[in-house]
Amino acid sequence: MQNYSDNSIEARETIKALEARLDRIENYLRIPHELTVEENIPQMEAKTSQSEEDIEMRIGQFWLPKIGVTAFLIGIAFFLTLPLAEINTFIPPFGTYLLAVLIVIISLKLKKSYPELSGYLFGGSAGIAFIATLRMHFFANVTLIQDVTTEFALLALVAVSTLAYGIKIRSIYIICLGILFGYIGALITDSPFVLIPVIIILSILQVILSIRYEWKSILAFGIIFSNFFHLTWTLNNPFIGKPLEIVKTNEGLVVFLLLYSLIFSIGILKRKNNQSEEFADTIVTLLNSVGSYCLFLVLTLMNSSPVFPFYHLFASAMLLGIACTFWIKERSEDMTYVLTMIGYAALSVSIVYQFKAPDNFILLCFQSLLVLSTAIWFRSKFIIMTNFAIFIGTLGAYLMHNYNVDGFAFCFGVVGLLSARLLNWKKGKLEFSTEKIRNGYLFITLILFPYAFYWVLPSMFAGLALLALALLYFGFSKLLHNIKYRYMSVLTLVISAGYLIILGFTNAEAVDKITSFIAAGIVLILISSVYSRIKRAG
Repeated sequence: MQNYSDNSIEARETIKALEARLDRIENYLRIPHELTVEENIPQMEAKTSQSEEDIEMRIGQFWLPKIGVTAFLIGIAFFLTLPLAEINTFIPPFGTYLLAVLIVIISLKLKKSYPELSGYLFGGSAGIAFIATLRMHFFANVTLIQDVTTEFALLALVAVSTLAYGIKIRSIYIICLGILFGYIGALITDSPFVLIPVIIILSILQVILSIRYEWKSILAFGIIFSNFFHLTWTLNNPFIGKPLEIVKTNEGLVVFLLLYSLIFSIGILKRKNNQSEEFADTIVTLLNSVGSYCLFLVLTLMNSSPVFPFYHLFASAMLLGIACTFWIKERSEDMTYVLTMIGYAALSVSIVYQFKAPDNFILLCFQSLLVLSTAIWFRSKFIIMTNFAIFIGTLGAYLMHNYNVDGFAFCFGVVGLLSARLLNWKKGKLEFSTEKIRNGYLFITLILFPYAFYWVLPSMFAGLALLALALLYFGFSKLLHNIKYRYMSVLTLVISAGYLIILGFTNAEAVDKITSFIAAGIVLILISSVYSRIKRAG
């Protein structure tokens, strides 16, 4: 009995020692102790309560001031846009300036205790001052400032002051407000020689700020509004009361859309953390390439310029140059893909506009080979797949345009063979399999050549040409040690034999019947001998 008691005491001490050791391990690894259900429930309730409190604080601290200042600014704006004929013309703008100064003073007083509210109040005061300055030339019965240059200078002063304060306190909201003032001030001059330089300067400023403070959103803001205000001027600037129409004078200024895109591309490329692609980077790239180019395309189409193809050739060269830079500098995947496809889309637009069918289809066909070469350099599976889909689409459009094809159809077959061969040649440098894509190109070639022979050559010569093609495939199989070309050779021989047999039955001439059947027999014997030789070699 005593022995049993001693063993029990030893067991308890051993368990206590193990528990102490486990506690030391948990403390060392910082593993929290398990909580019981009773302990866990209050903690969950505390977290829920804290989360609700955080939401409440966020709404009260950030959103309510934004909404309040915005509502106040809208009210003042509506007041200032009224004619107010019974009030002296000088009173509304100068009274508004006094109000803006008063709000600035209040915002500076609240800067330490309520920094968020202070910033919103300053932004509201800047908006009020800007609208008051606009009223000196617009909205009133009597225009205080007749000269639009003076009006622009005053608006620029408000914009620069807002920008300077925003940069000083590093507030992206106030900076964007100042930039917006700059765009609007340049637009009211209704002169492209003011608007375009202002857009360029502000675009460069936004790129500098985005690089310095890592603000990606300011790039998106700049891309959207730079293109928007350029478009507004192109549509005859309806915001100053002019009729909505396309301005065809100085149509070459549409090229500046590409310059804006280039500036913002530099901002994306020069970002500090450029070793990885974030979702925001891809979105900004989409806006800058797809958005800007689509606007460029629409405006050049509207102008119907005789140099339209050269515009898009230039756009293609610029976009592809940016894509190559992204790949060399960052090994970027998503952004390189976007820029490459838009660049080649611009080249396609140039080709389609400059050349008539079927020449444009043939050039697009050979462009497919160029795209594939670029995709292999970029090691992009997405570009290879997209290019294959576009190649099929181009071939389909060509066949729909001219189903009884001419000799140009052979170009698609040649490009299919070269594309498959290029993918097979460079497959060691790619990090993914292209087997299905290669098979797709070879299958298109296998079907297309017999179809083209049928339409282009006389009946008897078409069968003989197929026989020669089958022998050519067989030669490729031997030379390149690729079994796929042997399969193509045999299938082409079968197609040739079938064609010759059908031709023998349907041809009215006795000589042609005899020739067709003899040729078909020779073809079938050739197929049999090929397989017999393969079996002996195996």
